[in-house]
Order: sequence, then structure tokens, then C-alpha cells
Amino acid sequence: MNLLVVVPAALFSITIHEISHGYVAYLLGDPSPYLAKRLTLNPIRHIDPLGLLVLVLTRTFGWARPVPINPANFRNIKAGIFLVSLSGPLSNFTMAVILTFVFKLLLKFHPPLLFDVYNYLVNGCMDLSAFKERLLLPIGIMIFVAIIINLSLAIFNLIPILPLDGGRILWSILPGPIASGYEKMEPFGLIIVVLLLFFFHLPKYIGIVIFKVVNLLFSI
Repeated sequence: MNLLVVVPAALFSITIHEISHGYVAYLLGDPSPYLAKRLTLNPIRHIDPLGLLVLVLTRTFGWARPVPINPANFRNIKAGIFLVSLSGPLSNFTMAVILTFVFKLLLKFHPPLLFDVYNYLVNGCMDLSAFKERLLLPIGIMIFVAIIINLSLAIFNLIPILPLDGGRILWSILPGPIASGYEKMEPFGLIIVVLLLFFFHLPKYIGIVIFKVVNLLFSI
């Protein structure tokens, strides 16, 4: 898949994810994201070079630079962490739904667009012989890739392992003593994630979930 397609879609998706974390935290009374200049659509502010590289290479998962959050500024710490953590994946799911709607509108102008996009993604072939294809196909490819990346970010970040969003969501709903014990696993969280990625076929299972969700979105 051409990097000219993947990188803009990845930057867009990462920015949406991180700015959602920041704005929800800011609305809940934490000025940290604002002070760190993370309430911006400028993707450079949100990039984690390694996370972006992994996303570009795998097309399945990746991560951004975490928005600084100070839970002490929340009126209710657990509720605040729950909402802030959920906002990132939820924003990516929302964008996937919106982009699917836009893609469906394009299909009304050019019904073979979905097949053409699939042919490009699988075989790298792009037939731009007609004006309509020259106009719609690059847009369709970009939108479809953005749908996939938004879903991948949402699903990957919902894995219930600290420090991922899913881990923080789980921590926020666990009873006090259990949450304290679970929190002690955070230093090992990234190691666990790496093991899952490279030894337990996690990208394959994420890909299966993405495929099912995409089919569901296009069938609605």
C-alpha cells in the first residue's frame, strides 16, 4: 500500500484519537492538555515516531504520543479516567462510521468504487483511464484506508492492558483493592503487548475484527 495513502490517513486518525483525550480531560477540569499545546489538529504535536512507524508497517496497529493528563484535577478520578480513556477509541469508531457514510455517497456516483479500491489495496492496480476514476478512486482509497486505520486504533487501544486505553477503562471500573493490584501490572504492560503482537498473532485477530466491523458498517 502506497505510503502517500497510509501516512495522511494515519496522521488524521492519530490526531483525532489524541485530541479527543485532551478535550475530554480539559472539559473535566484538567488544563494539562491545553498547557502542553495538545488541543490542536496539528498532527506533529501528537506523533510518536515509533508508534507511527509500526502503524505504517503493519497497517493494523500503532500508537501516538500520550496526551499529558493529571487525574488529580478531576472531580471524580475514576470517572474522569474512564471518560478520557474511552474518548479516544470512541472518536475513532465515530470517524469510521462517518467516513463509511461518505464512502457510500461516493458509491452512488461510481458503484464499482468499492471493487476498484479493493483491487488497488490487494493488487496495487489503479485504473485511471476515465475521468470519473481519476477523480473518485484516489479519494475513495484514502477514505477507505482511513476507515481501516481508525478501526485499528480503536480496537487495539481497547485491549484491556495498561497503559492502553482499554486497561485504563478496566482499572476505572474495578473495585479499589483489585484496581490497585491491577495497576501494579502497568510496568509490564508494553512487554505483554509486544509478546501478544509478535508471538500470539494479535495483528491477525485485530484484522479479523476489523474485517467484521467493516462488513457490518457497509451492510447498514
